Amino acid sequence: MKVIVMNRHQSERWVTKESHAMISISSPGDRSEVLPLPVNRCLKFLRLAFYDLDRRIHGYPRMTRRQARQIWRFVQALNGIPILVIHCDAGVSRSPAVAAAITKWQTGDDTEWFKRFYPNRWVYRQLIETMPT
Repeated sequence: MKVIVMNRHQSERWVTKESHAMISISSPGDRSEVLPLPVNRCLKFLRLAFYDLDRRIHGYPRMTRRQARQIWRFVQALNGIPILVIHCDAGVSRSPAVAAAITKWQTGDDTEWFKRFYPNRWVYRQLIETMPT
């Protein structure tokens, strides 16, 4: 499965005729929800909300293990969908962390994501620690 990382702006304008799935990550309370364009072939969609934090700050929820497990259940249920698009607001931290963990699970190698982006270490760790065996 090909994993693509985007920011919110890119995901709102992305057009493809290829079947794909999407994980949309936003901050809690964000009212501008990104939904796949009707012209696209988005077969599965998961929306999560947590702040881009790698340490605890009272009143600002960061990714939970429950959300990490939601991602893994979603990914395991893709059943041959060839493309997974993951986006967050900037496309630099949260979505690359998710992409890195998924790629690590698929191939054992996540180095490309750490070379090109700045994956959120908390998000990455939650996914690695809940990774399916």
